[in-house]
Amino acid sequence: MNPKLLFVVVILIALLAAGAIIYGVAAGSSGSLDFKFGGLDQIAAGLAPDMKLKAGDIGSATPAGCLDLIKKGSLVMEGGQSCVFSVKSSSTASRALEVVLSQGSSLRVEARLTVAEDGSRMQVKDTLNQKDSYKLQFLKAGGTVVLWCEGGVGTKCGVAVK
Repeated sequence: MNPKLLFVVVILIALLAAGAIIYGVAAGSSGSLDFKFGGLDQIAAGLAPDMKLKAGDIGSATPAGCLDLIKKGSLVMEGGQSCVFSVKSSSTASRALEVVLSQGSSLRVEARLTVAEDGSRMQVKDTLNQKDSYKLQFLKAGGTVVLWCEGGVGTKCGVAVK
């Protein structure tokens, strides 16, 4: 047997044994791991692919017709109208909502994202011009999104989600 190959096999076996020992120590008698590291959600969100935000992730939508944006994928808003979404907490590490202004002159996007289990929040604001998009990423704790169609009477904003 090639000595280099034998060396690699021995190292892999040693790493596997070390992993099993660490798992046994961390799991204790319960048989399951329970890490309480606050930054783990953020790390997992960075590594895991985003799941698309679904209608079931929405705790409330005001006015009620705004839920069509998530259910149907698009919505036409009148100038001056706003939609407020409350995103529920979830066991999913990362959920994404990409908002696209498909019609109209500008759409203001404001979000308050809960970024940690201790309730820490981050606020983001942006104004989209036609064909612009903005991707929001919600971690397990959820958050709130406000979409505001800027413009006066007679203007409309066509909004779509990806």
